This record gives sequence, structure tokens and C-alpha cells, in this order.
Amino acid sequence: MPELPFNLRRVLVFAGIFVLILVVIEFNTRLEELNRLDDQREEIRVAATRAMQTQLALQTQVAYAGSTLAVEQWARTEGHYVQEGDQPVIPVGQPGHSRDCGRSWEGSCMNTTLFTIIKWR
Repeated sequence: MPELPFNLRRVLVFAGIFVLILVVIEFNTRLEELNRLDDQREEIRVAATRAMQTQLALQTQVAYAGSTLAVEQWARTEGHYVQEGDQPVIPVGQPGHSRDCGRSWEGSCMNTTLFTIIKWR
């Protein structure tokens, strides 16, 4: 058998080590992608949970807005409606007394609104 200028056993060992290194590199790449996908899954899970919580809160608000209690609360606070038996109170300024509440055109006080309108005409 002719003698080769290199040792075949050594070449096979180095080739095996090289293949092993390639396998480890590929495994490492796959692990990195797995970690990245796990992070994305967690972010999506958090976003989905927030969306579900928002949906639940909005459904609760819709249910409340359609209730009798909500309508009555709005009517009493923002709608300025009164119930039977209520005695409405209408604030009126003192006759002959004028407070200086600012010089805006809208007239931020009842007493100065009429004065402002008359003054500008």
C-alpha cells in the first residue's frame, strides 16, 4: 500500500471536528430563533390580554350607559332635569350689585353678561 503524504486518520478527525462545529453553530442559530419567537409570543400574549381587558371595560361601560341608573344620573347632573318633589334653585345675582368677573365676550358671570351685551351694542 502506497504511503500517503498525510495521515488519513488525522484528516478524518479534523473533518469530524469541522462537521461537529457546523452542527453546533446550526444548533445555536436555531436556539436564538427560538428565543426570539418566544419573546414575540410573549409580546403578542400581553397585547391580546390588554385588548381583552379593554373590550371587557368597554362592554361594562356600554352596559352602564344603557342602564336606567346612568340615564337618571346624566339627567340630574348634566341634563339639569328635576324629579317630582324637587325644588329647583336658580341662582340670581343681587340687584344693583355687579361683580367684575372678567371682560370676556361670553361673560363668565350672570351679572356681567347682560352688561357686556348692552355695552357692545
